Amino acid sequence: MIVADTGAIIALIDRDDKHYASVVALFESDPSAWVLPWAIFSELGLVDSVVAAIAERLRATVIATVDLRDFGALELVGHPKLFPRDS
Repeated sequence: MIVADTGAIIALIDRDDKHYASVVALFESDPSAWVLPWAIFSELGLVDSVVAAIAERLRATVIATVDLRDFGALELVGHPKLFPRDS
């Protein structure tokens, strides 16, 4: 299970994003494993909390994010990898 945040979705569709190739490769390896929390579409300030909570609830093995400042500081149950940092 891979829970994505807004930055990862932007990287997935923006060929000029520096993470484009790595995020596309992760997505193409198993598209059905991706979960997109509702909050990433509105970018409401609670996005990180929603993504983290869903990742813990679903026991995600990966969080696709380029937001290392916030997610790098979290200690989540199951210790999901942060992609692309931990790839």
